[in-house]
Amino acid sequence: MRPLHLRLLALCLLILLLACGFWARSRFTAPLPPIEVSLWYWHSPFSLPKAEVELLNGLGVKQLFVHAGEFKQSGSSVTLILPQDWQTPSDIPVVLVFNFNFGIVLDFKSMSNDILARDVVTYLNEERDRAQKAGIKVSGFQLDFDCPTKRLPKYAEFLNKVRDGLGRKVPLSITALPTWFSSKYLSLVLDQVDFYVPQFYERDLPKTLDEFIPVSSLKMLKRGLKSAGRLGKEFYAGVPSYGHTFLFDRQRKFSGIYHDLSFREAMHHPAFRFVSASPINAEGKLARPNNYIGEDLLEFVATRSAPDGRGLGYHLVYDIPTPELIAQYLEAVKAERPKNCRGVILFRYPEAGETMTLPLPSIASVLRGEKARPGLQVNITASNAPWELVETGRKVKRSPIDLNIKVTNTGSVGSALSDNAVVVELVFDLPGLEVEG
Repeated sequence: MRPLHLRLLALCLLILLLACGFWARSRFTAPLPPIEVSLWYWHSPFSLPKAEVELLNGLGVKQLFVHAGEFKQSGSSVTLILPQDWQTPSDIPVVLVFNFNFGIVLDFKSMSNDILARDVVTYLNEERDRAQKAGIKVSGFQLDFDCPTKRLPKYAEFLNKVRDGLGRKVPLSITALPTWFSSKYLSLVLDQVDFYVPQFYERDLPKTLDEFIPVSSLKMLKRGLKSAGRLGKEFYAGVPSYGHTFLFDRQRKFSGIYHDLSFREAMHHPAFRFVSASPINAEGKLARPNNYIGEDLLEFVATRSAPDGRGLGYHLVYDIPTPELIAQYLEAVKAERPKNCRGVILFRYPEAGETMTLPLPSIASVLRGEKARPGLQVNITASNAPWELVETGRKVKRSPIDLNIKVTNTGSVGSALSDNAVVVELVFDLPGLEVEG
């Protein structure tokens, strides 16, 4: 039989091992902090009305990622175009985002990292100073550069030089393409930044209308979350809240992205005929209730040629986002989120009057866990129109009445688009009705 002191020592060791096991288990199974939600603000001028600031604060949005300018190649260096117009101050911290146009992407191989980094740092500092003078609380920089995957080692060197130029304590982040996860050099890039934002959406443009490719891709998101989790670097998941307008020719082949008409304008345009509004699945086909991805396709056909003689029979197709799109992304992130995922960034902040981005009330309803619903407000005004008696020479006992009916959607989501999306029935006790508008 062992001596008493040896048995006590073994018992203490056992207790210590059990305690370590419980500590390790609690550490690795502890719930993750709440998902941070932010948005990319990609339009100009930058203006945050008080009501939107209150809404953002109520939703817990801690920072915005605001487009501050675009770098364009200028000889062996770069120049900044499209600088942001800061019209209102912001107490919500702002990350200044700078994208690089496609010319730099093409010529990056031959460009000098020393010259490129020097000029980028100069512009970043200048734009930070200008934003701060306008009352913007700048919390860091983000570079949006679609670097070819094979150029990642050069990109890592460039970021290192930018970091040296800015100072190592200045927060720096980047966006990232899904294709980068196939490269063994991605870790070199991530070592140069505080965090990164992989864009888990829009894997490609559709080649034909019959093989339509949606903006969203939950498969890409789930695969990307696993890849990013293995790398260990902190990141936010890029989430789409926008759609596109496409043009397809008479053979239903992709002809380009279209910008001239909103779907509301197309609905009343004499050159287009409304064909259908369809919910779609991940394959771009007509969805069933169990495979809807939160994107709707609105299709129009051109009934006449454009001034250049082209376009007759072309298909104008709007890929419209709905709150369900964001809801499914958030659900997937919550279910499969690795511990180094800090949250999500939605692309993009809706512009006033824009129809291809989800409005803030729709986004808010999803973040609150509410069901987004339309809300119709009907206003009816009536007034006598005695001058019509003079103009028409009618002989009646009472003057005509002008009746105006205005239907406004005050809800958190749009209503369906169709010729009879809203039907107003009126019952009159007198005959003689003329309808205008």
